[in-house]
Amino acid sequence: MTTIDTSRDERVLRVLIAETVIDLDVVNALASVLDDVEAGGIDNLVVEFRNDRDAATGDFPSWTLAAGRDDIRFFARWDELLSRVSRLEAKTFTLYSGTVGPAAVHFGFVTDLRLATPGAQLVVSSLADGGFPGTSAYWLAKFVGLGTARTMLMLGATLPAARANEVGLVDLVADTVDTVIGHALDATRSVAPEAAYFTRRILDDCYLLESPAAVEQVKAARFKLGMSALRSAS
Repeated sequence: MTTIDTSRDERVLRVLIAETVIDLDVVNALASVLDDVEAGGIDNLVVEFRNDRDAATGDFPSWTLAAGRDDIRFFARWDELLSRVSRLEAKTFTLYSGTVGPAAVHFGFVTDLRLATPGAQLVVSSLADGGFPGTSAYWLAKFVGLGTARTMLMLGATLPAARANEVGLVDLVADTVDTVIGHALDATRSVAPEAAYFTRRILDDCYLLESPAAVEQVKAARFKLGMSALRSAS
């Protein structure tokens, strides 16, 4: 995994993940990156899943039905990592280039925007092939609908970037990695990181909260954003 610092004016941190399998070492490295983002000074986090090999980038480790499995520890750490990403007070982006596996797709669910180059292909593993979706099943249904999610998880799917864009798994597609990142940063430049954070949290909870609770959450978010604006102006 490679960390790429970009323009300090943009306060952007780019992280390149080229590993075929997202194992505990990659999860721990990403957790270290999140430590830096949580410390402040980063407004935009871009996590790029791409490599120049034929193999997919960002697959899950294999798992088996047996006692004392290491994969139980891995998935606990993975879910904890994604929970931290969803709570970052920064604008968050996932980029897909080349063929990306189920872990990369899952990571994209908890970020603000998903970006891709035209040659990207998103792989959703199937139960028939021995894959188990875990918490990604919860997110997939939110993005593509329950019926489509069920079909994908039972039969598997490999979606080209254009198709992934049509069904809602990709938001922006452009010819090159730098171009699509540039488009995303330009489109969200006026969005405060705090506003992105609160909007993300409201959307994440939209199927869980009753309407009155959602109203109170929005009120609290508006108050905190207002106080943040006052501090910035003073």
